[in-house]
Amino acid sequence: MGRYALRRLIQLIPILIGITFLSFAMMRLAGSDAMTEMYANKGAVSQEVIDLKRAELGLDKPFVNQYFAWLGGMLRGDMGVSYVSGRDVFQTFVSKLPATLLLTALSILLTIVISIPLGVLAAVKHDKIIDYCLRFLSFIGNSLPNFFVALLLMQLLAIKLNWLPVISNGTSIRSAMMPTLTLAISMSAKYMRQVRATVLEELNKDYVIGAQAWRARQRGAVAERHQVLDADHRDAVGAVHRQPVGRHGHH
Repeated sequence: MGRYALRRLIQLIPILIGITFLSFAMMRLAGSDAMTEMYANKGAVSQEVIDLKRAELGLDKPFVNQYFAWLGGMLRGDMGVSYVSGRDVFQTFVSKLPATLLLTALSILLTIVISIPLGVLAAVKHDKIIDYCLRFLSFIGNSLPNFFVALLLMQLLAIKLNWLPVISNGTSIRSAMMPTLTLAISMSAKYMRQVRATVLEELNKDYVIGAQAWRARQRGAVAERHQVLDADHRDAVGAVHRQPVGRHGHH
């Protein structure tokens, strides 16, 4: 197992490098660079200033040199400085990481809590009213885009009921609940259908059908045994009631 995981991780390295290379190339093919975008909204800026800034950041070098310079910085943990905020990109990434991990954990946990029980219930109540209702809700959840669900939740939970904040800068469960619900609704609708299909497939397998038949047979045997005992009990009670009459007639 450890060797398999290590081999998969090694195979992941060229894939990640290929993704970063394609992303870098697509940004280059877009026709503009960071300096053009940065100075686009700052009024008239001379081309000399833009060229000097490009040379300072190494944007005047060939594409391959730029890519390997960026890749080397990434491997060292140097992601550069944001052109928008002017802050270190890695420090910004680290500062937002706790909120991201909290949101990920809560959304996965809520998805599991919702999708697995409802999926099993829909499979057990196959083609019944509960199954139809859950499948309909799953269809609605899959159809609604996340941004629309987020708007509905903001309108209901934040504006009308005032239960949750619309925007929060803190890292707490209350601040993460709104985006957690938004993500969990769509994911639960998707995975509930998968759980239902998996459980239905298992319920139709031979070992489950055999177990159900054996249990039905056991129930039938128990019922038959109780009926026999009841019949014996009735016969015994009848014999007891008839016995005094017989003795009185003999005398």
